[in-house]
Amino acid sequence: GKETLPSKLVTHTWQNLFAHLVAAIVADALRIPMYEHILYRLAPGELSTLVSELYWKGKLKSTYWVCVFSVNQHASTCHLSCGDDPVTGSP
Repeated sequence: GKETLPSKLVTHTWQNLFAHLVAAIVADALRIPMYEHILYRLAPGELSTLVSELYWKGKLKSTYWVCVFSVNQHASTCHLSCGDDPVTGSP
């Protein structure tokens, strides 16, 4: 793929469900103020219509930086060694 900068930063809370995080991102892309209406559309039988809506509204290429995937929070918050990073091999 092509290197692309994100247009938005997304943070999370560990108390929330992952599906809620995904639904919130999709709701933002579709400019829907609340994500609960997106949740049921993440189900396997509904997902294709959601992807189609994102496509037709030109939102499939929207970019988000999702900190849960992008930041090794243990490296800066844990006082105990969590081991080497499996990708980079660095401590």
